[in-house]
Amino acid sequence: MKRWCSALVAGILAVSSAVFADTCGEASNSTVNLARNFRLTVTDATRATRQGIKVSLGSVDRYDTMHPVATGTTDSNGVLNFVKVVAGDYTLQMIDATTERQRRKVHVAVTGDAAYEFSWPFVNWMQLRAASGLLHYYAEPMRHWNIALLQFPDAVEISNTDTDNQGRFDLPALSAGRYWLEVAENNTQTGIKRPVGRIPINVTLDEKLPALDSIFITTSSCGLNYDQFCTLPPEKLTGSCLQIVNSKGTAIAATANLISLVGSSTTKFSTDKDGYFKLPAFVGDYDLTIYAKDYTPVRQRIHLSPTDSTCNTAIVIPMYPFGSSCKAPLPGKGN
Repeated sequence: MKRWCSALVAGILAVSSAVFADTCGEASNSTVNLARNFRLTVTDATRATRQGIKVSLGSVDRYDTMHPVATGTTDSNGVLNFVKVVAGDYTLQMIDATTERQRRKVHVAVTGDAAYEFSWPFVNWMQLRAASGLLHYYAEPMRHWNIALLQFPDAVEISNTDTDNQGRFDLPALSAGRYWLEVAENNTQTGIKRPVGRIPINVTLDEKLPALDSIFITTSSCGLNYDQFCTLPPEKLTGSCLQIVNSKGTAIAATANLISLVGSSTTKFSTDKDGYFKLPAFVGDYDLTIYAKDYTPVRQRIHLSPTDSTCNTAIVIPMYPFGSSCKAPLPGKGN
């Protein structure tokens, strides 16, 4: 098979074309009905108010430039009041201190008073040392997909490349900061690229981070979902079993790779019906990676020194919904 992704991954990702900032609960292309006088309150995904959000009400031209008729900044309560706005259709634009931008279409009525609470979507920024990585659908590399590096927030393309047989891509982000990675399917017959979504990344140039790390993508009704490994602290295991559960303690059907640090040999195994892995009777240091459908992949450096051949002292490893990394998810796109 020359292109693993041509049938399976292309079909899985075909439903997605959404930009990451949209939420499932409130699509950015829907119109919010407001009144001549309205009170805007901006909160985050936990309902905490957001101070210092720069707000503009106006029109956006074909060059994506905002032409405001009213501007302001949210106060310590996350509030900004608009008074005697001329009736009509507008775009409400909000920009935070990191230059992340949100827009909503609004219709202002001729009379009346209204209140609108905007919940800022949670965005799971991928932390990378550089604009390089390995693109995966769970454990499978996504081969020959096009990855474009875009400026944030204006989405001007800097460069693009295709992933190789390992799903690897390398792009020239020369300075630290926020960028978008736009993922597109390559059609080898027509030569046309079909974008499936954007991934927000934060390039740190921090040598403490891996030089090359994995980004996992899948889709849901919200569009393109993305995540990185949940990296657990190193641990010494004296038992022979691991149990994989979700955040509620329910067993998860999962697969795992146990990778030797000496010679890099790989052993693969799967959980039983109760979520247990029976570990091989190995001694030494290994990298453990765990994959389960709809859950964030987990990795952990472990030292095996089994003294108990039963599963009575199993180490319990929780997994969380895909997109939420090592924690329970917040509402909003990027979860």
